[in-house]
Amino acid sequence: MAATAGIIPATFSSAPLTTFDRSFSAALRAFRDEGVGDINADRQAGSITGRAGSTPISAAFRRQADGTLNVQFASPDPKANDLLQRIYNAYNRRMGR
Repeated sequence: MAATAGIIPATFSSAPLTTFDRSFSAALRAFRDEGVGDINADRQAGSITGRAGSTPISAAFRRQADGTLNVQFASPDPKANDLLQRIYNAYNRRMGR
């Protein structure tokens, strides 16, 4: 009798993304969706920075006392309000909202 190769079923599970990881990834992708370049993403610091042309854009992530996560998109340039709104909308789409 010839030996046959056996198949051993294996299950791999991965830890679900934390709220922070999911939000951080969604914001980073939203920056890219809207053409923000020169992106620097620092998960440890909870910040993403980039440039749209010469305009600096940032996202800051802060845990609240109640355990929720606050994400704030900002730019010192008041002319960037439309871009910030588009980034915010892209972020919400990526978060499934």
